[in-house]
Amino acid sequence: MEGKIYSIGYQGSNIERITQILERHQIELLIDVRTNPFSKYYEDFNLSLLKKRFGKNHLWYGKSLGDKEEVSEVVRVGGINSLMEKVREGKIICLMCMEADPEKCHRKFLLARRFREMFDIKVLHLDNKTGDILNEAVKLEDY
Repeated sequence: MEGKIYSIGYQGSNIERITQILERHQIELLIDVRTNPFSKYYEDFNLSLLKKRFGKNHLWYGKSLGDKEEVSEVVRVGGINSLMEKVREGKIICLMCMEADPEKCHRKFLLARRFREMFDIKVLHLDNKTGDILNEAVKLEDY
């Protein structure tokens, strides 16, 4: 059974609310796709604190799936393939970045597009306050 891929941005939210949303959607792996896994304004989202909170259920993929243009195509595709292996194993994963609005984040315009093109799988973007799926609400079908 194939898993699912969600995405969420923590901007304007907090770690407790994000954790509740992850639990609500039964997300097993939080995939941190920030190039720099540190936050000056949202300290609970610094790499060390995320590792402490989620343990092995938090993976940092910023080197391969971050938003830097200098990430090579080979490295980016490798990161995407690695995550797809987890999805094929039935894992429910969530790509996380700072930007709350997927329309402004590489989670949508880069990563979701790639998952769609390479594997015909749809990334479901989550609202960081309600936990609702945003795709239908804001017409995020156009990758």
